[in-house]
Amino acid sequence: MHDRRARPTLRLVQGELAGAWHDPWPGRCIAEGRLEELHPFAALPHPLVTKAARSFGGPDGDSYHEKIKTVDRIVLWEVRAGQWRGAVYQDEASGVYWLCAAGLAKGDHMYRDDFYEVLGRMDNDEIDALLPTEEDILSLKRETASARLTQWELDIQQKATSP
Repeated sequence: MHDRRARPTLRLVQGELAGAWHDPWPGRCIAEGRLEELHPFAALPHPLVTKAARSFGGPDGDSYHEKIKTVDRIVLWEVRAGQWRGAVYQDEASGVYWLCAAGLAKGDHMYRDDFYEVLGRMDNDEIDALLPTEEDILSLKRETASARLTQWELDIQQKATSP
């Protein structure tokens, strides 16, 4: 079973979030192409990622989820963290939530580069490009395998040291 907490897509990590990390380590990993070192993606040090992971798919999920009204072709859920805004998509097959778009709320949504205005101008192909890719799914599978292996090793250590 995959970790269902909202996780950013690779496109988002390398794009909209690239220059906005709380510490320099993720930026260095991204610049050097060492993305696997960033796992788990749901725990990346960015306020929007943190809020999305806490709100969608986690054990303490926030009860407030509102659809983004400027997109009607698919269901995208809104997440807010300070001035940051994000769009979360749930993959029905796996149940995994994906943070697939991010931006800033600007000028009471009156500016052209406001997050909601940008989403509202996207055509179907642009919306499809936001969704998780095969590379995202592969990254999730690697992360899941790593977490299971780590848990298995911890279980063995626990059994070996238990009286």
